[in-house]
Amino acid sequence: MKVTMVSSFVPSRSIKNIREIVIKNVTTDHLLSTTFDVPSDAITKLFHETPKLCSDGLQQSHVQNLKNEEFDIILISIFFDLCYLSFVHHFKVPFIFMTSSALVGSMSDYLNNIHFPSISGSILVEPNFPFTFTERLTAVSAETTFTLLLKHYLEPRMYSICVERGLCPKDMPTFSKIIQNASLAIINSVRTLEWPPRPLMPNIIYAGGIHIKPPKELQVDLEEFIQGAGEDGFIYFSLGSALKPSFLPEVHRKMLINVFGSLKQRVLWKWDQQTMADLPENVKLSKWLPQADILVSMCIETLHKYFDKKSIYLIYIEISTQRKYIDSVLICSLNIDISALMKGISEYRSLLMKDRLVEPEEEVAYWVEYVMRHKGAPHIMSPISMMTWYEIYNIDVWALVVTVLVGVFCFILVVGRCFWRLCRRNQIHKRKKE
Repeated sequence: MKVTMVSSFVPSRSIKNIREIVIKNVTTDHLLSTTFDVPSDAITKLFHETPKLCSDGLQQSHVQNLKNEEFDIILISIFFDLCYLSFVHHFKVPFIFMTSSALVGSMSDYLNNIHFPSISGSILVEPNFPFTFTERLTAVSAETTFTLLLKHYLEPRMYSICVERGLCPKDMPTFSKIIQNASLAIINSVRTLEWPPRPLMPNIIYAGGIHIKPPKELQVDLEEFIQGAGEDGFIYFSLGSALKPSFLPEVHRKMLINVFGSLKQRVLWKWDQQTMADLPENVKLSKWLPQADILVSMCIETLHKYFDKKSIYLIYIEISTQRKYIDSVLICSLNIDISALMKGISEYRSLLMKDRLVEPEEEVAYWVEYVMRHKGAPHIMSPISMMTWYEIYNIDVWALVVTVLVGVFCFILVVGRCFWRLCRRNQIHKRKKE
């Protein structure tokens, strides 16, 4: 099978059956540079600028030239890049929706999957269950707000810009209508690790853990740096890959430098620049580190803390307080026996994650080929797209039931009142005769 991949990343190596089309000069770095200072500002910029950035990449000639070719299926990652759905409309072939996260919020709506925030929660709410009233209120508010922004601002704006530039035909359905015809959704989650368990349609395919491979030997310089740490051990520090570490404000970078420099442990720091002027001797920088190989193959005796988006924000709040406080927090953290604290939980979750019928890459490959064999596999798609909102939630049925019950109640009430009046009248008439 030959694959054509459109991406903004320059490939580091070539693969025989994969052709990579690189989108040039389109990046969101300038929109995310203030994330650590004013997170809301970065989010606002993303919603405002990404509709234009999407079309900036789509209109590049080497991308548009793909419309002159033929394809059997399209896999598309929907993350601020809805304009690429114009390829789906152009080729009229089955397509698969992919996301690097679990299926949340409006993504469920797009795929006609019933979504209840009271069960599924929100990315702003910790995965505890059952939720308190406050947590349910937060989940509903967050999901509703994001859905409204996406469907009534981001999507229409991205669609209008795409049409204005002649990249999307004027008769093309809205992006949400096109997404609803997705044959599959491949999500980055593990079914048995979701809490609480979520009701999903059969065309939602779990691919969590697909990136996990057997560990490889470390590069010589990394191996020597880690082994040279001796009994004191070392720290692996990463802010993830969503943001450039150099976006970290200078005052916070210096705090980390002072903390790391005062430690006896060595520190591996994932950073997007080769060096720092004030880099301590016990700290090694690298633009890319084989995290899984480091963590699996080596024995980390101190602290491993991987910061996802939520943790970045938490640490940012702490750093924004007093330096003395944050220094003590980081240093004290090194004295916590995290392996003993988390051993039971991690072993249990690892067992659940590995206990699968087939490996995630095999499952994904099977379902992609299944869609191709069955011409889009419409028989496993949700029927919700053929129903109105009141049919989905049986509003008309319950309205009829309530109407009948109210009618019966009113009928009984009227008959009862008539019977009571009749009895009352007979009693009065009888008394008059007496």
